Amino acid sequence: MLIFYGSYGYANCTAQAGVTWDNCIDLCYASSNCYSAYSTSASACNFCGFGGLKTIVFSSSETPTIIAIKSDATTCPASQDLTTEYINQIRYCVDGLAKLIRPNNAVCVQRLVYTLFSNKVESNQKCANFKPNGTVLGLQTDAERTNFAGVNPTYGSNMSVWIALQRSTEGGDFEWTDPWLTGTGSIAWASGHPLSGARCATLQIGTALIQSVSCVGTSCPSSYCPKFVLCGWVIE
Repeated sequence: MLIFYGSYGYANCTAQAGVTWDNCIDLCYASSNCYSAYSTSASACNFCGFGGLKTIVFSSSETPTIIAIKSDATTCPASQDLTTEYINQIRYCVDGLAKLIRPNNAVCVQRLVYTLFSNKVESNQKCANFKPNGTVLGLQTDAERTNFAGVNPTYGSNMSVWIALQRSTEGGDFEWTDPWLTGTGSIAWASGHPLSGARCATLQIGTALIQSVSCVGTSCPSSYCPKFVLCGWVIE
């Protein structure tokens, strides 16, 4: 994304409720429907489709409006004497970790492993200890569910991953508890699940199906022992 200060005239732009400018850049970059974006404050975000910004006037100093435009170029356009005003501001996750685009922000994610069995309380604590704003992550899409159920050659496939899926009452509906997730998509239950007495859930390694389990168990189930946790945190 090419980022600069200036002013604009637009015809096809839409305000994105609840999205800050920092997150706006990541979300626009990932969206096929966003060609450019602009903001007049740190807490505002507007997406523009192709041709949405009809006119752009560049400024050599900071103005209330900041504009971002998608570009495949790795350097600033040679025809413009604006080199110092172009900034690549896309944020990445360190060490090659996956970056997931959520409706209002972008999060990094890592699948952490335990030496022994863990319960849901311990998995929450492990994520919080790993990153200051870390939390157990849910699954926005089927592609995420399949990707994070990949087999780890060291540990084999008869294991599972704690995810942010839970119900508050026995027999109630399971809901995502991931603070950055929307909707109830990507839930694909293993045969026989959910069990009537179980309130938490894990993702089976290898099958990419979800099983219901006790939140406070003290030993592994007969299969797909929870030895991983899916942790996520907002990119700073």
